Amino acid sequence: MPATPSLSRRGFLTTAAGAVAWGLVRPAMAARRVVVPRAEPAARTADACIFVLLRGGASQLETFDPRPDHPHGAGVRAIETQVSGLRFAVFLPELAVRARAFTTIRSLTGTEANHERALSILRTGHTMRAGQVIPGLGAALASAHVGDLPGHVVLGGAGQPAGPLGAACEPFRIHDPRRGVPGIVGPRAFTADRRERVEALRALFDGAFAARTGDPQLAARKEVLERAHALLASPALDAFDLTRESASTRERYGNGRFGQSCLLARRLVEAGVPYVEVELGSFDAHRNHLQRARDLGGILDRGLSALLDDLAASGRLARTLVVVCGEFGRSPRMNVHAGRDHHPALFAGLVAGGGAPGGGVVGAGTPDGMAVAERPVTVPDFLRTVGRALGLPDDFEIETSRGRPLVLLGDGQAIDEIVPPGAG
Repeated sequence: MPATPSLSRRGFLTTAAGAVAWGLVRPAMAARRVVVPRAEPAARTADACIFVLLRGGASQLETFDPRPDHPHGAGVRAIETQVSGLRFAVFLPELAVRARAFTTIRSLTGTEANHERALSILRTGHTMRAGQVIPGLGAALASAHVGDLPGHVVLGGAGQPAGPLGAACEPFRIHDPRRGVPGIVGPRAFTADRRERVEALRALFDGAFAARTGDPQLAARKEVLERAHALLASPALDAFDLTRESASTRERYGNGRFGQSCLLARRLVEAGVPYVEVELGSFDAHRNHLQRARDLGGILDRGLSALLDDLAASGRLARTLVVVCGEFGRSPRMNVHAGRDHHPALFAGLVAGGGAPGGGVVGAGTPDGMAVAERPVTVPDFLRTVGRALGLPDDFEIETSRGRPLVLLGDGQAIDEIVPPGAG
């Protein structure tokens, strides 16, 4: 795997400014409405969220809810965890010995088997709507964020656009943290002097355009550029620089993209970023499923275990909610290609830290793994639980680009066993 590149401070800052300007300003063209809160923020148990997205739909049978004694288990061995009666698939030995650090949910259930539509529900609590961008959890948290660093960071994926919440809430995307912060121009090509001249030219064109059209998007664009310049000069930008971690620490997380993303996520929440999404995928194995599950399980086990250990050691886990989930599960019955297909009826996830009790188990599936047997938790319920822990009120309402009210994060019912009402 390539090593984390060495980057001078000036080069690092200049590259980051390009990333902010182009990662946040371009989506500003879609911003048309602002948030309209109807209630005071709820008491919260967490200040930040790291959402580990198991993209493609991880199999519950090869992760957190194996069936070794049933033909649907495909012969995958289960191992004991720290929690009595709870077993994980053999691919997750490090998480098994840390099971008291999180609550395992084994009765997640959804209605959508299409990847993009299921992801929309997982991130926003709403199904996709033609011609409309619905902001999700990351944008909601970023809307109240104050600081030089972005409030909504996505590592290894695309994330959910902010839509009517505006450009400042758009995801700041880093495909691979091992390659540093992305930028569209290098430090030699974009000097401070050239940046000043470009800004002067931009102001000239924007002023003429604003005088002629009165377009409100220009104000949003100006705000984002000002934040980009603040980031350029801020020492907080060092949070993105993985070379500040020891070689042994980087190795402990795993040298691949996911492990280094988990390490960067830890650094970002420590620096005050409220939402970081880390993507691991793809679990979408319709052929030769078990090899994919084994490989990705090992990667998840190492990176997530290191993340939990470091957050716990620093005391940060108590105020950081770590969420692990895919958009749906995999079919208990193997198909003719030794693969598992999409299965939203029953899957599993984890919630750690941020006030959530450790060592808990919520719900159960039927012995064949086909359906929920007790305590069903819908995807909107799951998202609403995360929102409650982070202080988002149930009636947090926005106005869509079509001028219609929309309750952020959907209408699910929070899981009281994980985040009790009024906790905080």
